[in-house]
Amino acid sequence: GKRADNGPVVHSTMMESAPPASETLYSGDVPMLLKHPDREDRHGTLTVEMSYGVTQPRNQRVLHVQLTDEADAYLLYTLDISEDEFHSLKTEQSLLVDFQTFPSKLVELLRQCQASASNEHPRFVAVLATGGGGGGGSSLTGGGMGGAGFGSS
Repeated sequence: GKRADNGPVVHSTMMESAPPASETLYSGDVPMLLKHPDREDRHGTLTVEMSYGVTQPRNQRVLHVQLTDEADAYLLYTLDISEDEFHSLKTEQSLLVDFQTFPSKLVELLRQCQASASNEHPRFVAVLATGGGGGGGSSLTGGGMGGAGFGSS
């Protein structure tokens, strides 16, 4: 028999001009305290995904953070932060790390939240604090992400 292949044809010239694929840094389920001004605080488990991408036209490296909840199809928070934007965040949040180190430190904190979740009094708790209409009261803002903070109790 004769086989008809109508699949996409990829030429090497297209591949060379395409931006580099995003590099996954972390993907995992993290127990989190969800705080919203109009609702009661609740504990949930959010899927956190972090990856590096590149923005056009400046070819600048961007950290992409996405939070989703398998139990709530409407919950989606994303943050895309470039190195330039990170400097503002670093000042606002009094962060002690640079853009290159930030993702690995964030992953370290997320893993500590995962590890201490089963404890009666966990040392590390991830908190997603979403603000009301104006986005006030969040601990990390930008790109639609309401807030994420890490507290030590």
